[in-house]
Amino acid sequence: MALFGGPKAFLDFSYELRDKRDWKVAIIREAEHLTNPTAFAVDATNGLLAVGSKDGKILVFGSPAASVLLRIKRAIKFISFASLVFKLICIDDHGTLYMWDLGQLGRPKFVTSESFREPITCVSTSPYHSHIFIGLERGDVVTYDILCLKRSQYTIPNAWKAQEKASLHLGIPYSLEAISSEIFDIVAHPRDLNLVFLLFPGGVILYDLTERRPLHRYELIIPPGAPGALGYCDPDVMKPRRPSVTSLCIHASGQLFVTGHIDGTLAFWAVGDEDRPLMVRTVQKVDIDYPVGEELDQVLSNPQPPSEDDIARHQLEPIFKLAWSSFGSQSLSDPYSSDTILTILGGTFRGQETGIMTIHLPPISLPSPSSNDTDRVQPETRKILSKSFSSMDIYLYSTIGTAIDFLLVPKENPHFEGTLDPRAILIIFEWPEGCRSIDAREYPPSSFGIGLPTEMPTSASSSLKEVDNLPILKLSPTLKSVRLNDVPRDYTQSLPSALWSGLYGICDGDVVRLESEQYDLLRKAYHPSMSNIFTQMGREKVAGIAWVNYADHDQAQDVLFTKRQANRLLVTHHRDRSIRFQDISPQLLLASVSSPLPSSFPAPLPHLTISLARLLTESCIIEARRPLTLDEADVQSVQLTSESNECMVVMRSGHVFVLGFDQRQRHVSNFVDFQDDLIRLMHVPSEANTFQPTVMIGNVWGPVTAAEMSDIGFLAVAYSNSALIIVDMRRPRIIFRDEIDPKAQKRFSKALHLLDSDNEKQVTSMEWFVCGFGDDFTPKVRLMACQRSGNVRVFTLSQSSSGEWRVEDVQKLEGADNPLPRGTFILQAKTGTSRSASRATFREALQGGAEPSLVTRDPKDDGSHCFWVSAGEKGVKCYVNITGGRAGKIDWGRGKKIECVQIVTRNGSYALVAAMDTREIFVYSLPALEPMHIFQLPKHPASVISIDDTGDFVDWIFDDQGESIVAMTLGTLFSIRRVFDEPVIDFTVGRRAAPTMPPPVPLAPISYLGSWFNFKKGKSGDAIDDLLAGPNRPIPQDSDTSSIVRGEWQAQIQSRAQEVAKQASQTSSNLYNNLSDAVSDRGDMLNGLQEQFSSLEAGGKKMMLEAKKLAAQQTAKGWFKF
Repeated sequence: MALFGGPKAFLDFSYELRDKRDWKVAIIREAEHLTNPTAFAVDATNGLLAVGSKDGKILVFGSPAASVLLRIKRAIKFISFASLVFKLICIDDHGTLYMWDLGQLGRPKFVTSESFREPITCVSTSPYHSHIFIGLERGDVVTYDILCLKRSQYTIPNAWKAQEKASLHLGIPYSLEAISSEIFDIVAHPRDLNLVFLLFPGGVILYDLTERRPLHRYELIIPPGAPGALGYCDPDVMKPRRPSVTSLCIHASGQLFVTGHIDGTLAFWAVGDEDRPLMVRTVQKVDIDYPVGEELDQVLSNPQPPSEDDIARHQLEPIFKLAWSSFGSQSLSDPYSSDTILTILGGTFRGQETGIMTIHLPPISLPSPSSNDTDRVQPETRKILSKSFSSMDIYLYSTIGTAIDFLLVPKENPHFEGTLDPRAILIIFEWPEGCRSIDAREYPPSSFGIGLPTEMPTSASSSLKEVDNLPILKLSPTLKSVRLNDVPRDYTQSLPSALWSGLYGICDGDVVRLESEQYDLLRKAYHPSMSNIFTQMGREKVAGIAWVNYADHDQAQDVLFTKRQANRLLVTHHRDRSIRFQDISPQLLLASVSSPLPSSFPAPLPHLTISLARLLTESCIIEARRPLTLDEADVQSVQLTSESNECMVVMRSGHVFVLGFDQRQRHVSNFVDFQDDLIRLMHVPSEANTFQPTVMIGNVWGPVTAAEMSDIGFLAVAYSNSALIIVDMRRPRIIFRDEIDPKAQKRFSKALHLLDSDNEKQVTSMEWFVCGFGDDFTPKVRLMACQRSGNVRVFTLSQSSSGEWRVEDVQKLEGADNPLPRGTFILQAKTGTSRSASRATFREALQGGAEPSLVTRDPKDDGSHCFWVSAGEKGVKCYVNITGGRAGKIDWGRGKKIECVQIVTRNGSYALVAAMDTREIFVYSLPALEPMHIFQLPKHPASVISIDDTGDFVDWIFDDQGESIVAMTLGTLFSIRRVFDEPVIDFTVGRRAAPTMPPPVPLAPISYLGSWFNFKKGKSGDAIDDLLAGPNRPIPQDSDTSSIVRGEWQAQIQSRAQEVAKQASQTSSNLYNNLSDAVSDRGDMLNGLQEQFSSLEAGGKKMMLEAKKLAAQQTAKGWFKF
């Protein structure tokens, strides 16, 4: 270190940082959050999920590291996967189609966009063919060829309007009232691609694609006198009613389906019987299409019409969406033998229960059909089906806000529109108003007792960690069978952090550098599968890997330097009153083709999540003298210590929680009340390797203005009334109180208060140090509490002979006006190292005497032992020995608004870094505070920056209201020899071919063999592609679609292997000493896949030729075990 001049010569701590070339500002990552999700989709075949948002963002993710964010200019209305051709389809709210190729190495390749110049109301894709069905607002259906990237010639004119015209021509009254002919949904038959269900407000049309004509028309009419969904409060109860259809779902057999209606009605239908539904019900009542004599008589005898309040009280929400799920492989061959679940969005009383309702329907035991069977359902069969559909075994997936949409996530099978073997349910809900979030829960509900594997994945969080932040809802009397005790596991934390929005939105956060030992301790129980919903569901393989291409680096040096970087965590608090942790250590960015990235970056650590909502249910907090309720439990700030692994949470109410990380499981014990202002929480049971509650400090003194926790077991809290307390956390107990109350003031801290206004006396910044003071070189534990006025009080702690700590002295100083939070630093005079309270400095304090490095016999020594740096809103000052002369001073300048300051270290040198709201970074030398450099970071309209002592920073970007963080920029001031390249993503790794579509089955028991021979077979995906595309499709007519796709896939894999090898050849061979071998192994793996697909293609063709001849025989042998 060099000397700098002045009244006295001090060492220059910034000598190695004066050259601007030693600084290199760079952005490491830009992490965005999807605000207001509007649509989602799952590719069950490959294990991919996609979520679209109102601001045009699309998040696609598979394995934890394989995720990518796509963008368009408008809000996402529909999103879907075309898994056969491995494409992502998106429709915006202006009727424009967008398409991406997921098989592209790196970011998915944007393929095309096409505007339909009118609103699109629904979209349907299939894993068995390469066309999209698109419903237009006028009621027509058009088709789009994904392979040829153009509209196909096949269209379906408004089928409902055509039916109405035909009925008019025959003299049949077709409508009770004018209903829109807009098409609402298109649903493919689950076992016959030639058939599609077209959903219109007036009813449902079953359409034959080959014959281009409707086969059936289903229209629900509630007869006069029947209660309907509204009951006998309906003023039109004596009239026929036709509630508009709003949703539809199909049973796994393809022979049964359910329609949801605008009044909350559910109508169960048999495909072959369009005249009358099998059952008409609501979630709460059954057989609502049959009159109830006594109630009808009362209505007829009462001339007084029902009041508007009565009508509103009995009114149900519309059925917005339905899904009919089945379970087990037997659902493919015998769909009636398994339990099924009807999942419902809507249908509850307005203003009451919120969430997604599920109804457990038992297996169906069908009778054998008679010899003179017709298409219509026989009375005996109707009776059995009606009984099954009358189930009242109900479970509510409750949400805090209004449920908007849901998506069932199958384990790995795409059959039946993704409703075969779902293991999770995603729910979009809105809370608070205008802000949307996504919940993920276990499916089906465990209370239904459906025979699924009950063991948890080895990496799953314990049930004690699965926190349900939802209040217990008071259900209506008609839902007495709803079970809320058997709560499904919560998978929300296994979703990517990009989905932290709405209720889970980030309010604020901090970046914390950890010592290696503490970092390893916190990550010990972590596994990347914790951050992936597919692995939480039990799926073994998920599509996609990610790695880093090192072609532009001097690998050995850069990788080695990156490995030696400090470990860092992001600590954030959220609107749901949770504290979450993400790993942003640079080492997570190192990966190769043979050893891909294990997690995303930042990498969530869900096992560390702290849920205050759960903690607040403890009786000791509820019954405390100053209790903290859920309504007032908003988090103000969070601090994580870097050495002791303790977390302090400050609430806006003034309560303070302290939690400590522990590898041991804590069992329940008795609560002990010490009758003071500390609530000990060591009795609260907690899982191992988590942050376990230790203490809650009551809000005796009002809101908190500053709080600081040290690594050596001391905690200080300052309040808005200028009170201050110091807590020894080893006991724990309060060892010092500086209170406003005159009696308490006289007893504990007489004459400590300054004669300033209350606002000026408020402490806004505090820091713990172990250092000397003035002429005293002896390092002691000291707390510096900086008031808004610039006055500073220094509390010196000492240990008595009995081992108890106390405040032995209080000194007053004058520092910078309006001090910045964390704007106080003390540096060692000889080396410039920080004198913050740490284990090392605390050891010196316990040993007593001056620091060894300060003991000198040189008569020319300046006699300094430390420098105090005090930064405020107007400028920064540096003092010798805290009480001595000024070593340096700098003013920020007129119009400059400072956001944060930090002393950063690099190569043994130190410099003061100041970040302005303009994102200008000013660098000053230490201790003289001489201006050295100015850097400019990217500007954001509403953001706050945090910088750690190594020069890495996080720029938090807030929404327009300033309430939630919508994005964050991770960067560094020293990017030299750092590896932070964007990863190369390959979604094709783990890609699978879709299984064969299950064959049609009749509405008859599986043992009835006669119903299978002569039963009509469905069309294949190839045949549907040929039908929809027409004769002029530019694909060779002698090739079927699946063969073409498989051929493209095969060529893509071969090209991928060559590209990977090319990238690897550009890199140095000394990375990990085995990179070349890994690339070779990967090439062998890809070539092996190529051979497998070649064999699959040949075997598939041969199998197709034989299947037509042997289908009936093989089926019979399978059932009768010949």
